[in-house]
Amino acid sequence: MSFTLAAAVSFLGSAMLLKAGRAFPVMAGGAPGGQPGTLLVAVVILLATGGLLLLAMAGKELVDPRRQPHVR
Repeated sequence: MSFTLAAAVSFLGSAMLLKAGRAFPVMAGGAPGGQPGTLLVAVVILLATGGLLLLAMAGKELVDPRRQPHVR
């Protein structure tokens, strides 16, 4: 459950950061035309990749206890 929550926060953070970068491109290191800066895009990609990794870990935690054999 905690991995899923952390993944959701990561995805939300990347979306908010990308939206803020487009709203204020000069502050985010981008061009005044509305294009976000390269560093901002790199951070958004890292956050989204981290979210995917956390989702994979959450899926593994959900599936893993079911694979263990029963002890007699």
